[in-house]
Amino acid sequence: MKLLKTGAMVALLTACYSYAAAQGTPLPVNEPDHNKPKIFADLPERLNLKTADLEAALKLPVGASINAAIANGFTLTGTIISKSNPRDASVKSIVIKSAARKDATFTFTRITRQDGSISYIG
Repeated sequence: MKLLKTGAMVALLTACYSYAAAQGTPLPVNEPDHNKPKIFADLPERLNLKTADLEAALKLPVGASINAAIANGFTLTGTIISKSNPRDASVKSIVIKSAARKDATFTFTRITRQDGSISYIG
């Protein structure tokens, strides 16, 4: 009787092991998901930034709506959801949640160096 129970248990465990979902091939962690929708596929790889509207957006409060032409053929429409600390004059940053691009976020940062030069990151 013990031999029958042991055999049945081995058969059951073998069946569970062969049908377990963990036995599938996992995706590598560093491999990009090629099935993701490309929300910026209609735009070129690089755009020449127009900073005038974004400079004005740096002064708007959190929650304000924005409609800025930031490049030729690309208008950013959305809501400002975050701003940097206003006490730090050397770094000004905003985060905009896009309304037209499936809630994508856009981060724009202006950095003023000690020599007076300005650089932008986004």
